Amino acid sequence: VTAQWARYARDGFASNDVHFVDCPISGGAARALSGELTMMASGTDAALSMSKPVLQACGKDVHIIKGGAGMGQTVKMAHQLLAGVHIVAAAEALALAAKAGVDVEQMYDI
Repeated sequence: VTAQWARYARDGFASNDVHFVDCPISGGAARALSGELTMMASGTDAALSMSKPVLQACGKDVHIIKGGAGMGQTVKMAHQLLAGVHIVAAAEALALAAKAGVDVEQMYDI
């Protein structure tokens, strides 16, 4: 979801006295099953305090992002951008190595 939607949801829940935590995750299904997700949680201090035990039970690395709802989504978006850039850079580097005659599997291991 977008940071804007997270703020919209926060406002809707707040109008009914319900706390909202914006908490995107990283790690996939295998890490979810083992309780080793990385979480980027944002919200009010009260909402984060109340949700902390649940977040810690589900995630290995729980990062509290300051700035309120929407900031977790913003951090996740930047995180995904970095991951994508690293994948593209690795592919280009491996292609360069292959064209130069380097064993690509060995290059990958290095």
